[in-house]
Amino acid sequence: MRVRDAGTDARPESLKIDATSVTILRSVDGWPARAPYIEPVIGGSMCSLAAGAGADPNAASLGLVAVGSFLGVDVAPHPGWSPAELERFSRFAEQGDLFRADVPRMRQAPRFKAWLRFTCPEAACVRPHRAGILDWELTALQGRLHDRPDSEVVHAIRNKFGTQMFAPGRAPALYLGNQENIVRRRQFMVLGTYYPPAGLARSPLFLDGL
Repeated sequence: MRVRDAGTDARPESLKIDATSVTILRSVDGWPARAPYIEPVIGGSMCSLAAGAGADPNAASLGLVAVGSFLGVDVAPHPGWSPAELERFSRFAEQGDLFRADVPRMRQAPRFKAWLRFTCPEAACVRPHRAGILDWELTALQGRLHDRPDSEVVHAIRNKFGTQMFAPGRAPALYLGNQENIVRRRQFMVLGTYYPPAGLARSPLFLDGL
């Protein structure tokens, strides 16, 4: 794909992607096919990412980290888009972008927000983390259950991001990212999840490279 600099955002991972230039080189479906690409980049922790951003606002803003202990999934009603969020979207929609061919639309807010509570694998992680879940699957899941009662949707969220991901025999890791707002760079959120079978994950075959 083609990318370009993000302008004033100096975080190393902040690049503008030309979606029309994306070329699929190989499809990878299923845990065994994904592992050679994903396993080698797992490293660090929520603690180390937050510490890095605290020392330097332009430090790594993305990471794929292993999880120590799973403590639970918190779910609360979504209050709807705030005035600040609506204003940011309006500015985004109005600004020109050579890489954007369509006109963005503000989606309806989902019924619920969710947070993942966990610890890092390191013994030095003495304070549990609570990270907001921004994984697209959280919104997609609620969309598929749009006609179901609230209690069923909440159960499905906790099952997807808790019971299923942290089931015995799984080796979960989280894709974490922070915010563009420079005063909130130490706040990392869950952008995606990875939970292959424990026997497949962290295999020396993948960690040594192929």
